[in-house]
Amino acid sequence: MPIAFIIILSISTYVLLFLALRNVRTWIDFILWPEHPTIRILWILWLGFLFIIAPISYHQGDMMNWVNAITSQLHGELLPGNYVYLPLHAQLHAALLYPFTLIGFEKFTLIVYVLHAVLIAAYGFSAGIMTKLTPHDQQLAPLMTVLAPTTIFFLFFGTNHILMWALLAAALYLQEQEQPFWAGFSAFAGGYKLMLLPTSGTLLAFVFLRRGWKQALTFFAGGLTFFVLNLPYFLSDFGRLERMWGSKALLGSYTDRLEPWHLLHLLGARFPEFQRWYLENDVWFFGIAIVCLLAVFLYHRKKVNTLQGLALSYASVVLLAPEPLRLEPLIGMLWLDTIIRKDRRTQVPVILIALVYAAFWYQQAYPQILTLAPYSGLMDPNARGLVTGLVVLVALISSLTSKKRAEALLSNESRTVHVR
Repeated sequence: MPIAFIIILSISTYVLLFLALRNVRTWIDFILWPEHPTIRILWILWLGFLFIIAPISYHQGDMMNWVNAITSQLHGELLPGNYVYLPLHAQLHAALLYPFTLIGFEKFTLIVYVLHAVLIAAYGFSAGIMTKLTPHDQQLAPLMTVLAPTTIFFLFFGTNHILMWALLAAALYLQEQEQPFWAGFSAFAGGYKLMLLPTSGTLLAFVFLRRGWKQALTFFAGGLTFFVLNLPYFLSDFGRLERMWGSKALLGSYTDRLEPWHLLHLLGARFPEFQRWYLENDVWFFGIAIVCLLAVFLYHRKKVNTLQGLALSYASVVLLAPEPLRLEPLIGMLWLDTIIRKDRRTQVPVILIALVYAAFWYQQAYPQILTLAPYSGLMDPNARGLVTGLVVLVALISSLTSKKRAEALLSNESRTVHVR
């Protein structure tokens, strides 16, 4: 991969950041959450703490994968074979690092800090975006994103799930601001790991149904632009593109079995023939496609609102794809929807998703200084996919069966939301 592309990308990235930072009012507007001065100070100090401390901890295996991918792009080499994201994800991080390489500063620690800085910025940014998407109770909107135990854990872990939600939330906000091109770019950029791609496609269908074919076409053009930016890399590594296509967009490329985080893991372990049929015949892939089409149908019939329909489409990936659970976008969509609709009933299972998800991760990530009692009952690690999946289903069913159908997004008339 020619280094020239990274240089151009680096210049473009820093120019865009400069232009964005020049508009001070916009950034002040996004950091007005929390409203209470004392809590706002605590929030700012917490973000500062994360920027300083989080990068000194990470998952060794995953971090080496990301660092090697970024380093390869800085040196004009091919991405490692075990790198499962779209090339632009590594290239943008390389673009942020490129100016430091000009002065000979290309250290492992610096790369780790840049990776964490992007995640923490997405974490803080998503809180501001969620308040702007909410017409009332804005101080409650970001709570389940900023306080979810696994969200905080993954900031230290170094995993970029929060970035998926931040980009999708930004897409919803941009669409509300009548900027469909950038909304489409942001929505499909959230599919850098391609797990969010079915939801991005569902959002495109929603834009068509609510805003018409012109805005939908512009939205699609924005998403297509993101994918076109990945093409320069694929010209030098066409085999990676073939592997991505063959693995159904990398949704199931990690494994040839149903992992413990999968809803059907216990069933697959008990009946190997079922597991083989489920994976070899791409049953999961067709299931995701059917659920996404169902979400579009229900949305067209006004049986679900925007966030409910998007949550349904993403839940199909969470529950059916062989890829382990990635719950941050789902928690964000469901929680934001409960705030907009004032659906207290559904808030309880959404909170339970975050807590159950954290409980099963805790055993795998606890500090060595602690001693944990052996698993028992529902804490059986082999049941984590089943238990977490069932809680997800409860929250989803509670949301979809609610009699409240308030729609705050993608209304036929544009609406600009301001933080009070």
